[in-house]
Amino acid sequence: MQIVHNASQTGLVAYWARRPFAMVALIGAAYLAVLCWLAPGLSPDPFFGGAIYDGYYYAILNGHFDLPPRLLRFEGHYTPDAQGYLYHGAGPLLLRFVFGWAWPFEAIPMAGFSIWFWTALGTLGYQVALTDMITQTATPVQRNAQGWAVFFAATLWVCGPATLLVVNQSLYHEPIALAYGAAGAFVAVWVRFGHDQLHPLLAFSVLALCAAITVHARPNLAIGLYVALTALCGWSVIKHGVRMLLPALLAGAILGAGGLLYLGLNTLRFGGAAEVHGSFEASETQYGTVFWGIEPQDSPRAQAFTEHGRFNVQRIPPNAGLYAFDLPALELTHGPSMAMYNLFQRATEDRLGYIRVEGPRYGLLWLWLIWAGFAAIGLTQVRRAEHLVLAAGLLVGVLVTLSYGTITLRYRFDLWPLVAFLSFLGISRVLAGVSNGHQPGNFKRLVLAVALIGTTVTTMAAFQYTGMFREIEGSFFAPWSNGYCIDLAEGAGFSSDQMPVICRAPTELKG
Repeated sequence: MQIVHNASQTGLVAYWARRPFAMVALIGAAYLAVLCWLAPGLSPDPFFGGAIYDGYYYAILNGHFDLPPRLLRFEGHYTPDAQGYLYHGAGPLLLRFVFGWAWPFEAIPMAGFSIWFWTALGTLGYQVALTDMITQTATPVQRNAQGWAVFFAATLWVCGPATLLVVNQSLYHEPIALAYGAAGAFVAVWVRFGHDQLHPLLAFSVLALCAAITVHARPNLAIGLYVALTALCGWSVIKHGVRMLLPALLAGAILGAGGLLYLGLNTLRFGGAAEVHGSFEASETQYGTVFWGIEPQDSPRAQAFTEHGRFNVQRIPPNAGLYAFDLPALELTHGPSMAMYNLFQRATEDRLGYIRVEGPRYGLLWLWLIWAGFAAIGLTQVRRAEHLVLAAGLLVGVLVTLSYGTITLRYRFDLWPLVAFLSFLGISRVLAGVSNGHQPGNFKRLVLAVALIGTTVTTMAAFQYTGMFREIEGSFFAPWSNGYCIDLAEGAGFSSDQMPVICRAPTELKG
């Protein structure tokens, strides 16, 4: 990595960044917007929690952090007097503070726009990173390589996390989409800095900002970004001396501010900087399912967390296997799918307790077959120092995610940054050979077939996923009527004179 700006590389990147790649990005963003617009109408029931962050925004404007139980429902974490708090990160409030002054919250929740914006931004970041990495192994005259680069850039938009993120606009996907967007920008800036396209002061500042934002969306992923950037700062100062000290110090200040803000918000919500959510036991803040009596304190999930921890390194191998190879429970694969799940249970239950596995179940190998294949090649190409540091940092975030006691489709998106980066290395290496005339037999057919399989599986999963987390009557996600809220509150031991406050209307966002 050179600190001096490389003019020849600037011309190369400018060549590759011309109209085809801009068109891919514009069409891809439009494609995601259409999916985002169509998805809510595929079911008569709205997505769960679409207005929760809107309510959170107005609560902060009014000087408090608690939200009505009828808005949070079982996903809230509650104090003994039934004050409810959202434990998900505050990062998605960012767009609301930017656009909230003009947004018609009463008519249109911002969740859909927020998810689309961060998903499109993240995919654009990955496209830029992919394009920049390919430029290091091809020259402007190698049109064949550029054609393949356009193909892979387009595939990012239709065969990756983006499609699945925008078709489900429930509460859970806002922080995940934000983390996806910030991580995509992080990888793009990292790659561009490594190719001498950004001044260190700008690069380190943007990297630190992306990592700090991710803390307030997906802390498990942010840990990896923090590790990678801290290592880069230290290595740069050691290698290049005092001229890298200011960029490193500025990055450290931004990282520290992001962390302190996160700890401060935890203190305001849960009474302690290290408290990130409620507990299953009776305490100052308790899980909503336990607080409202639909889950016992000694449930299998609670026992597993108590006995084995929320994060446990022993979960990593079995969880990794299921995340990678799990088969969807479709008509043709139902038998093998159940056999795989039963095998997973037998391998983990006695040692690690209950690990919740949520549907729809699609292994990332089938969802992202083309990226997984190139990532395997990319593992052999992690040679440059900045590649090794980034891969190691992203791996930390992956391991934290794999050690958690729940497996779900949306957590696979936290594994994507590492898969994407390694696959870009693999694609760059393969295209270098293709551009120089060393194209293996049936290369085009193989790549197109694998991309088609991944896109087909992703599209199937998207149709299934858009029906998840809907406010279906009688389900866990159903809206609470005033009467239902009163019944729950009475069952929790509250008196009738407390009901007007506890069961206040969830739509009174400005109140």
